[in-house]
Amino acid sequence: MRASILSKLLGGAIAAAPLMSCPAAAQVFPSQAAMTPEPADLILTNGRIYRNEEGWADAVAIAKGVIIDVGDVAKVMTHRTSATKVTDLGGKAVLPGLHDMHLHAVNAGTPMCKMTRDDSPDKIRAIVRACVAKAKPGEWVVGRGWVNAVFKDEPQDRKLLDEVAPNNPVVLTDVTGHSIWVNSAALKLAKIDRATPNPTNGVIERRPDGEANGLLREGGRGMIYPLVPQPTGEQKIEYLERALTEMLSFGITAVQEAGNNDSLETWAQLYDLGRLHTRGKLCLRNLYNINGIDPGFERHYARRSEYRRELISPDCIKIPGDGVPGDGQTAAMIDPYPNPLSEDRKFGILFTPPEVLKKWVTRFDADGMSVLMHCTGDRCTRTFLDAIEVARKTNGNGGPRHQVGHSNFIKVEDIARARNLGASFEFSAYLYYRDPATEVYLKAIGPERFERYKPVREAIDAGVNVVEGADWPVSASVDPWLAIETLVTRLPPGETKGERLAPREAITLKEAIDIYTINGAKQFGHGDRVGRIRPGYYADLIVLDRNPFEIPITQVHDVNVLTTMLKGQIVYEAKR
Repeated sequence: MRASILSKLLGGAIAAAPLMSCPAAAQVFPSQAAMTPEPADLILTNGRIYRNEEGWADAVAIAKGVIIDVGDVAKVMTHRTSATKVTDLGGKAVLPGLHDMHLHAVNAGTPMCKMTRDDSPDKIRAIVRACVAKAKPGEWVVGRGWVNAVFKDEPQDRKLLDEVAPNNPVVLTDVTGHSIWVNSAALKLAKIDRATPNPTNGVIERRPDGEANGLLREGGRGMIYPLVPQPTGEQKIEYLERALTEMLSFGITAVQEAGNNDSLETWAQLYDLGRLHTRGKLCLRNLYNINGIDPGFERHYARRSEYRRELISPDCIKIPGDGVPGDGQTAAMIDPYPNPLSEDRKFGILFTPPEVLKKWVTRFDADGMSVLMHCTGDRCTRTFLDAIEVARKTNGNGGPRHQVGHSNFIKVEDIARARNLGASFEFSAYLYYRDPATEVYLKAIGPERFERYKPVREAIDAGVNVVEGADWPVSASVDPWLAIETLVTRLPPGETKGERLAPREAITLKEAIDIYTINGAKQFGHGDRVGRIRPGYYADLIVLDRNPFEIPITQVHDVNVLTTMLKGQIVYEAKR
């Protein structure tokens, strides 16, 4: 009788929770409970199991997708039964699955004409020409990745695109995602000419004669994007799956989809097809409208619970707060740009009025929704923190953890405020070293403020929860290992010499790993069950080809993920 009861307990719900959660077993059968290890479905042995501040272990046991033991081989192997699968890791390192807290997965998987930050005007000309050759006459050519800094000998203008695409409308998004470059065919379709005024929160850049030169900033993008044909529902599912598979190959098991309302349905459809193998925190996108909150947003907001699934949490709101501190000078800054392009952009552009933002954040906070606000400028960050403060005073502390997105520039006094308000700083993973994109920022902002560019070190020291987001496909890559290395070195990948970018903000390797594991899980909202390798946590694990703690830091960007597991199931395996 006792044996059958205990067997039932061990084989049932108890396998997914600590034995102490079953008082009857603890009170009636203390000796059996202590002596009978919980049976494991899978044991990983002879590895280097990373446990953050708890040190290293040799083996880990998993039952029903949950870690039940971590420690030395002899201890963990007591969970072995005749049905247990045992995998010898041969000394390989095992880390928790990684979190990317800011990207656009459906867009990332969408085929497009791709450029890099180093491509010269001639290289761009050749890339676009090749893309046009594959397109049908009149078909849109869509691409991204250019950087204005490469245009040194000739001004950036639609003329270059007209030469290679006279019969196809072309729209190319820059590396920041905040400016687009179009040709004359696209301007004609959008009915943009000399007399067209700048849109709300946007800029139409012009030639000396007043004609549009093909560059559109911020709100100006909205004059073009609606004209580009959208993929079908089936195509979106394909693109999402493609992007998530690439992320799994890098060890990313949890992501925050940063704001495309239609993406919620795509994520849910992929899950319902049984093909979603990544945890997703999905953000609805809310844009400022002088008439109030957009009705389209309200419709999606009212239906958000329909998209909730085991792996999907539709519990986030994305608010675009400002632009970027690049050649368009649209990041909202407290101090003026040293050489402003115009008087109205002297302090950049703040997209949402402060009083409106306070109402929004208070409302979403009360509804249990975390707010992710794009802020690259310090004025935007301060305005967002002001809104969070109002929400805390109105709704009380202990609400959702809100996230400052990108956080390029932050005033010193606002870092401690973020900690006190329970907010997180998210830093963009792809700009920790000098390259054409960061040189544009340096030129716009000036060297003094650039000494504190992306103040990760200061934020960690102040006790702020720091997370990372690649902002892929705005960035060329979602590779977290490149970011982990350059967070430490502040140099290009593999480099040991050269001018470091804001070197005083460099951090340690452990801190960088914690950002992608513990901190990301905390911001995601599942830090009590994901982000660490310890009993009671889900077995979201990655096996690496080398231990990042046992190689030179300049080799970390070359780390390869051999296996990615979600809840103990292999969801990615590298080709051997």
